[in-house]
Amino acid sequence: METPTRSRLGAIATAIWVVAVVAGLAILAHYSSTPGSRSVAAASWPAGTDLSLDADLPTLVICLHATCPCSRASVEELARIQARVGGAVAMRALLRTPVSERTRPPSAVARRVGEIPGLLVVDDPGGVRSARLGARTSGEVFLYDPSGALRFHGGITAGRGHEGMSAGRREVESILRGERRDRTPIEVPTFGCPLGDARDEEAS
Repeated sequence: METPTRSRLGAIATAIWVVAVVAGLAILAHYSSTPGSRSVAAASWPAGTDLSLDADLPTLVICLHATCPCSRASVEELARIQARVGGAVAMRALLRTPVSERTRPPSAVARRVGEIPGLLVVDDPGGVRSARLGARTSGEVFLYDPSGALRFHGGITAGRGHEGMSAGRREVESILRGERRDRTPIEVPTFGCPLGDARDEEAS
């Protein structure tokens, strides 16, 4: 038969465990719903970039960090956009892979992005190409029309690592289907890991 002291200790331990679980879930929920650093996108196709702007179709560029786990969901949403309206857009992916990862097998993000039909994957050492667009967060998307005017800037997921329809994906598809006549650029938050910049690149 349990003594009163042992019973009280068990109740206290259970209470501590419940509080820890609730706190952990709250931390995860907060992290999931916290967007990356706000960035300012170039209002027109940036000068000096070696990326090509399609002369006939809108050009979509997604900036990715190869080891960002949140970006797996962004890549899956990009694949869904491509499947729905792929013929109406030229897609580019800027992939930043740290020096320390370049001798290892491709990450899940790198493998998946390479499987999307019609997507041109461009290596982005140090994040230099992404920086020209103004990107600061992995999963950040830029959509420019053939004249070089920005139409959309932001993320295509509803949270970090969350797949499924989001405000960003909905706006991108609406623009590419020609349903949105207002040419004011759409801005939505991006959920992902920091891209970093060239100063963060490890010495090779």
